[in-house]
Amino acid sequence: MYCSLGIRSSTIAIKLKKAGYTNVLNLYGGIFEWKNSGYRVYNRDEKETEKVHTYKQEWSKWLLKGEKKYE
Repeated sequence: MYCSLGIRSSTIAIKLKKAGYTNVLNLYGGIFEWKNSGYRVYNRDEKETEKVHTYKQEWSKWLLKGEKKYE
């Protein structure tokens, strides 16, 4: 699981584990922390991209690397 900051995905991961799922992983810090740490991001076509969806424009302040996308 992952989301922008890791908060929503952590909540869902906990719920899935409580529901009995055992193979549940959460990207701590979210996709923003991943990109800010210099790791690669890939699009749905499996091509490396700099574009990161920021969920909400006001959340984009936490994405320090990459191209911010809002739509």
